[in-house]
Amino acid sequence: MFQVRGLKEGEDGLLRPVILTHTGRATTAEQEASHGKWWMYSGFKKRCELYNLDLAVLDPEAQSQAAATGHALIVEGCFDVAKLYAAGIRNVVATFGAHLSEEQLPRFALLAERLHLQRFLLWYDRDQAGTDPERQGFRQAGEALQGAGFEVEVFDWSRRFLSPQRGPVAISGAIGDPCDFTVAQLGWLRDQGVI
Repeated sequence: MFQVRGLKEGEDGLLRPVILTHTGRATTAEQEASHGKWWMYSGFKKRCELYNLDLAVLDPEAQSQAAATGHALIVEGCFDVAKLYAAGIRNVVATFGAHLSEEQLPRFALLAERLHLQRFLLWYDRDQAGTDPERQGFRQAGEALQGAGFEVEVFDWSRRFLSPQRGPVAISGAIGDPCDFTVAQLGWLRDQGVI
């Protein structure tokens, strides 16, 4: 179960978090078949929101990381954000799946304005929607962001990393999305400037 918060401007002009919904994942095949993989309260429109927007905008550490890296990370889901947070990576939001809707673009504009950035690093899952740039995931999201005037970099799942002991090493095929990496691996990717 994850709490989903947005931002609301108060009378004093300051942004404050506001609870929008809670989301949870089906734990059985029967639940997923009857109600889908993710459950949210009725009335919540995930196509209009970004998971973790409140913390990405308001957390001084997220602001500092965005300034240091020059980008905010975009991942698919809540578990990806949670794992990145466990690794100390704060400048991250999720689009609730391998897609990005036009209704989410104002949230990206707010994020870019508050974090003083123009570039996003798109890091969707390795699966078919995420890996193949000719399919919906990376391509559609990148085009939407570029159409809104942002620079977009795409995480390269086929990238090889130089190991002093083994030479060029690829990301294991067992790792299919950001939350599959260990906290240490995510920290290393950040230290190397990859994410």
